[in-house]
Amino acid sequence: MSLQSQAILAGVDAATTVHRMLRTEESAVERSSPYIDVFGAIDELAVPLYFAPLDNLLGACIREHGPAVGIVVTSRRRLHIQRFTAAHELGHFVLEHEGSLDREILTPWSSRKDPRETAADSFAAEFLIPNWLLTMVAQQHAWWDSSRLSDPGTVYQLSLRLGASYSATCWALGAHSILPVPTAAELSKVPPRKLKKELLPSGFEPPHGWADVWKITDRDHGRKIMASPEDILVLDLAESAAAGYLWEVDDSNVPVVRIVHDHSAIDFDRIGAATRRHLLLEISERSPDSRIALRHHRAFDKSDSLGSLSLIACTSGAHPEGEFRGSN
Repeated sequence: MSLQSQAILAGVDAATTVHRMLRTEESAVERSSPYIDVFGAIDELAVPLYFAPLDNLLGACIREHGPAVGIVVTSRRRLHIQRFTAAHELGHFVLEHEGSLDREILTPWSSRKDPRETAADSFAAEFLIPNWLLTMVAQQHAWWDSSRLSDPGTVYQLSLRLGASYSATCWALGAHSILPVPTAAELSKVPPRKLKKELLPSGFEPPHGWADVWKITDRDHGRKIMASPEDILVLDLAESAAAGYLWEVDDSNVPVVRIVHDHSAIDFDRIGAATRRHLLLEISERSPDSRIALRHHRAFDKSDSLGSLSLIACTSGAHPEGEFRGSN
């Protein structure tokens, strides 16, 4: 077995051990949350965690004297990068590596020369996307099918609901033998920018190119998502406009989201067909947990409703500069 293969196995085994020790699977089920709380895990292991405005580094695992250790993560990148960076640095700590300064963090199948970095990469990917979590989220959204999971658009949406990068999610699909490794590797070559554009109406340009684009469906009803300010929520809803029923965003959501696109379309080839309501909502405010709700009701009698769609959105985004003080 090559040194790289040994490093990957070492990282995966270490992540599995930490999951068992911290009972993360039981905690995720109890909280009904699909996200691994990597920052909380670092805190639970009594490792100081700091967010700093790093210019040329994503993160660092610092060992000063003997057992003294600390983890630093950039405050200048988006949340999913902070999460993977923190998990990578945690990997260095758990695997008892010497201090590490990381300018670039990759997926484990990247052609790294240093086995320690490969081990930390594989730890991070396994810790954030264990097989049980990937399976649970894919089944919740009716994606648990090889043909669905071979679609890059589906994998992108899956990565958002795992709080992981698109490339790390592709790696996990191969590592857990859900897809053949060559298939997963090919998927990883599709740029997320292209997948975002496919979800948006022609001619619509999001204000910020780095923002993620969420395709919200009835499978998200009652669930929690971890979005960031400037992210776009795409909704494609059947609407009985001819009968006077319209979808309306709850007024209490206004501080958290704003409508940036609203279009209705009718399928003229089908008699009596419902209108399709296409809504784009932009996350406009940071909030730890906000309810985003829509109701399908008559405009003149809001008590007469055909249905609703609601979800909980944590829109805090990336952690700002400062010491991590524990999860809420």
